[in-house]
Amino acid sequence: MRETINIVGDLSDDGKTIILEQPVKGIPAGRVHLVLIQDDEEISDQEWVSSLSKSNLYDDLKHPDEDIYSINDGKPYYGTR
Repeated sequence: MRETINIVGDLSDDGKTIILEQPVKGIPAGRVHLVLIQDDEEISDQEWVSSLSKSNLYDDLKHPDEDIYSINDGKPYYGTR
């Protein structure tokens, strides 16, 4: 299962090093995919979702092998627990 986390850090002048504000926990060492967003200004949730929808970042989720659930799986959620 792929996990997505949000971590803030600083990119070095040479563009080869990212200094994270916090250590990464819960993800084993190894190769990762990074999506970098320059933090010059705040972007709205709508802008964030729009940029992700135009990105090829999640194209692998369109693969038929990733389509493991159907409408008959799970139970409806109506907003109360």
